[in-house]
Amino acid sequence: RQPGSTMKPIAAYAPAVEKNIITYSSVVNDKWAKYGSWTPTNWYGGYWGNITAHYALERSVNTIPVYLVNQMNTETSFKFLTDNLGITTLKSSDKNLSALGMGGTDTGLNTTESAAAYATFGNLGKYYKPTTYMYVTDMHGTEVLRYSGTAVQAMGEDTACVMNHMLQNVVYGANGTGLGSGSYVRNMRIFAKTGTSNDTKDLWFVGGSPYYVASCWTGY
Repeated sequence: RQPGSTMKPIAAYAPAVEKNIITYSSVVNDKWAKYGSWTPTNWYGGYWGNITAHYALERSVNTIPVYLVNQMNTETSFKFLTDNLGITTLKSSDKNLSALGMGGTDTGLNTTESAAAYATFGNLGKYYKPTTYMYVTDMHGTEVLRYSGTAVQAMGEDTACVMNHMLQNVVYGANGTGLGSGSYVRNMRIFAKTGTSNDTKDLWFVGGSPYYVASCWTGY
């Protein structure tokens, strides 16, 4: 399904941090801009001008991730998703600013690969291909099969750390789109991102704690 704004951290912000285009506190300009015949608009109907990168993610500003993907180019963003983060569901038609900057994809993502991609932000940048089991035992408790997947360094440890803190602002920031969700997880901080597609057909919440990551979709 279309991932909406849950695409922004993995297709725009993370590769932009990795390539030193932005840092946690970089000042970015939320302004009107035209890309060919298309102009991205914000859900709040205006523009805030100069804001920090972490605030832009906290408020789920649309213009900034589109700008970042354009700075990197769509091919770089697309390859970061497919080569580094194991996303297999996208098509070549998704190599555009709307799909990569705002999540308006043709085919979208599934929850399993979405969770695996976000897990890198809590795992020092290491990506593990998702699996349905860790180990299997027989009726006597003897282990007969164990998952032996190896990690891929999808991004630098510093990039993962920056993204983790940026995504915590989504939950604990005064204006975060995921404000309040942290109250459901006690004694530990979580990182997360919300997402909504056009006409609210898809609603997403992808979040992680020090122990688990979950990607949740609801819609019709």
